This record gives sequence, structure tokens and C-alpha cells, in this order.
Amino acid sequence: MRQTPMQAIADRLGLDFVGEPWFIQVLLILVLTLVASIAAGLLLRLAGSIARRAGAHWGDTLVRYAARPLQVLVWVSGIAQALLAIDYLAAPALAGPIQTMRKAGIIVCIAWFLVQFIRHFGESAMRSRLERGEKVDVTTMDALSKLGRLTVVTVARRPWERWNAARRRTSMSATPSP
Repeated sequence: MRQTPMQAIADRLGLDFVGEPWFIQVLLILVLTLVASIAAGLLLRLAGSIARRAGAHWGDTLVRYAARPLQVLVWVSGIAQALLAIDYLAAPALAGPIQTMRKAGIIVCIAWFLVQFIRHFGESAMRSRLERGEKVDVTTMDALSKLGRLTVVTVARRPWERWNAARRRTSMSATPSP
């Protein structure tokens, strides 16, 4: 039986897993995740320079506070996909929890971005109005900003409540009756 080049390298280095089919899939997924992460960063930088030239304070705020959540989102999705590639060949029972964690990571990243954006957009809008000499009700602006952030957190918590309820129902149905 003839060995593939990856299997020959794995045998020489004493790394048996390198010759496994899932290893190449995981490596490819992680490389593509790195490329997607770099591309997302470059596109955000480009969008930031366009927003600054346009003079829109909300555009600059949007780009500035999307960078880190977007990077985390790309890596959470990529790592989850790599784990699913391993899981598919090694332990199919873990696919459900991995997909749930990926969904949770996506929700957390979106909520993280929205909370930051709402906070800093409110501050930026208030500051620009004050610099122009316009009258601003600081208490109302602060209250609206807090209400927006509270709404985001409340909506982001909803899927967790559903997942926990479903998990409790599943664990109770799996428990044998005495």
C-alpha cells in the first residue's frame, strides 16, 4: 500500500494525526479563517478611511467599534467549523454543543458591537452638538443610550433562555423514572 506525502511526513516526525483526513480539513479551515480575518480587517480599515473622508461621525464610530467583535466573530466561526470537521470524523455526539457554542459566540459578538456602538455613538453625537453650540439634554441622551444598551442585552439573552429550557427538557426526559 502506497503512502501519501502527508502520511510519510507524519511517520518521519512521529505525528500520527498529521496523516489523518480531518487534519488537512482542519488546517485548511484555519488557514481560510486567517485569510478571512485579515480580509475583514483590511475592509474595515478601508471603510474607516472612507467614513473619515465623508465626515460622518457615525460611520467612523461604526467602523471603529466593529473591528474587534468582527475579528472575534470570524475566529469563533472558523474554530467552530474546524471542531465540527474533527467532530464529524471522531465524535459525532459533540456536533450539537459545538453548533450551540458557535451560535452563542455569534450572538455575543453582535451584542458586544451593538452595545459599544450605541454607547459611543451617543457620546459622539452629544459632543458634536455641543461643539456646534446646539442645546442638548444630556440626561435624555444618556437615558436613551442606556435604554438602547439594555434592549440589546435583553434581546441577546433570549436565545440562552430558550437553549437552557430545551436542555432542561432534554435532560429530564433522558433521566429514567424510578
